[in-house]
Amino acid sequence: KDATLDPRLAGLDHTPGVGRIAAIADNVHELWDEHKDEVYTDQDGQPSPHKGAFQIVFCDKGVPSKSDPLKFTIYEALRQELVAKGMDKDRIRFIHDRDDRRVQLFAECNNGKVDVLIGNTDKLGTGANIQSRCIAIHHADVPWKPADLEQRDGRCHRQGNQNDFLHKF
Repeated sequence: KDATLDPRLAGLDHTPGVGRIAAIADNVHELWDEHKDEVYTDQDGQPSPHKGAFQIVFCDKGVPSKSDPLKFTIYEALRQELVAKGMDKDRIRFIHDRDDRRVQLFAECNNGKVDVLIGNTDKLGTGANIQSRCIAIHHADVPWKPADLEQRDGRCHRQGNQNDFLHKF
């Protein structure tokens, strides 16, 4: 079942540039390129010095593991694809790397220091107020409960988002 997301999760060979992760990377990169020069306002209503929209990628399978940091993860595979397309590695973050600094991470997402945040439903589905610049939500996989999908979408589809239109993939 994991092979449907990415064959590497099941220990199978992978064809670079093919599959779901490549398609997500294409969508993320296209929106990043389209919106990278947009100006947003800060919390005081002033133009922010940091330009560009923000995107979230949800994935509940193939998440990073502290007990096995060398294990293949969807998160790292996606980041590598985005970096290969020209995006800055330091502006693509994983919620799993910031468990102890969530408030700081969420502020960085809202103020334009993060272009893409990758996380799972448990860690990012509730309590993440990161909507101010959110232009897209990408679902790499689908959670078991429909309410979890609504929670995911709610991270950006809410009051305070400066974008009129939210892309959902």
